[in-house]
Amino acid sequence: MNLLKNVTIFAVAILMVTIPVTASASEIFSHKAFLKIGSNIQSTLKEEKKFTDRIAEIMQKINQTLLKKYLTKLVEFGPRDTGTYGCFKAGEYIYNEFKKMNLTVRYHYWSQYGNIWNRRFYNDRNIEATLEGTNKSSNMIFVFNAHYDSVEVSPGADDDGSGTAAVLAVANVLSQYRFEHTIRFVTFSGEEEGLLGSSIYARDCYENGDNIVVEINADGIGYAETEEDLNKARIYYTRDADWAAQIAENISKKYNLNFNFATGIISGKRGGSDYYSFYQYGYDTLCFFEGKWNPHWHTPDDTMEHVNLTYLTKMTRLIAGTLAKLANITEERYPKVKIVSPKRDRIYIDGIEKPFFDLKGNTIVIDNIWIWAEVETKKHNISKVEFYLDDELKYVDTLYPFKWRFDGHIFFKHKITVVAYDEKGNVNSDEMYIIFFNTRHEL
Repeated sequence: MNLLKNVTIFAVAILMVTIPVTASASEIFSHKAFLKIGSNIQSTLKEEKKFTDRIAEIMQKINQTLLKKYLTKLVEFGPRDTGTYGCFKAGEYIYNEFKKMNLTVRYHYWSQYGNIWNRRFYNDRNIEATLEGTNKSSNMIFVFNAHYDSVEVSPGADDDGSGTAAVLAVANVLSQYRFEHTIRFVTFSGEEEGLLGSSIYARDCYENGDNIVVEINADGIGYAETEEDLNKARIYYTRDADWAAQIAENISKKYNLNFNFATGIISGKRGGSDYYSFYQYGYDTLCFFEGKWNPHWHTPDDTMEHVNLTYLTKMTRLIAGTLAKLANITEERYPKVKIVSPKRDRIYIDGIEKPFFDLKGNTIVIDNIWIWAEVETKKHNISKVEFYLDDELKYVDTLYPFKWRFDGHIFFKHKITVVAYDEKGNVNSDEMYIIFFNTRHEL
């Protein structure tokens, strides 16, 4: 802000020196126009300061008392094993708390078969609360989520009572304000059995065409043993969410949270929490985790006694400030590229799409397929789109529509990545995993 002021003063000084005294209003600009420019600059500075002050106020309202209230209640329902009465009561509690905040609340029901360690069908529900954005022309959505279920032997205070308490606390505080873009607060069940609730939720968002700009996940943000641990945190993010991760780091510095971050890029065949469901459906994600591994996870000892409320408050403030900043960004970043064909959760035979299957974001391709990349750009033309197989460049297309005919002797699961470049050098990418059964030509 000081830099902007200095630049403004310098520019005004130059104008005053270089503009001839005899210059008319039509030759340069009128005195009123000059005053208007100054007024607009001051107005911008005031708005920036106002928003900065509001983030500080939001973060201050996140306190130990609020978080302890939510976490204590969630632990009382534990163990919250998916499908049990404890999990049902926890979901009911979360729903009612969201209702008190005057948010738009709904149950998102799902039915899903468990993972290899939980070989049976589960029926349960996620809870979604929505704070609508004030900008009616914006379709941008930001999602903050955690899972409220636990393993059957644990009260789940840190895993993931801490994340769920954070979702409730942030929703409580942010619901007192208004933001440009829509925020969804979601708590999932079925995480411990294979990301069941989140996979159905992310699939529905994908099928509905929801423009989720960034999904924020918190799974275990309350464990710290030492003073040094209080300043440790991990943030993982998809490649194109690096700008959102940078906002989080800036929030930490600007508001004296002073975290030392360990960071990592999300890209793989498997993931350990609900963020992975969004990744599978092509959404960018930003994840927050405690800096030190909690040895009490998935045991009867994951209790309130092993949650550091000071640390939980600090982590929740970081997320609240980051989310508030994101929900008021002026515009999306361009270019934006998406793999629009083949679609996720589909089977293709010789390039022909077959009826819908629930494949948890995966795609099965038998014989050849065209890979289509759809690119949105706001200001600059696209110079090229690159197509990769398992991170090896295979094809470059410079003409719209951007596509690549994939026809090779290949089997099993492989990663397809598309990278779009505009004429100014801005870059965006999308990737997906495809299960191939192709006995045709060599690539």
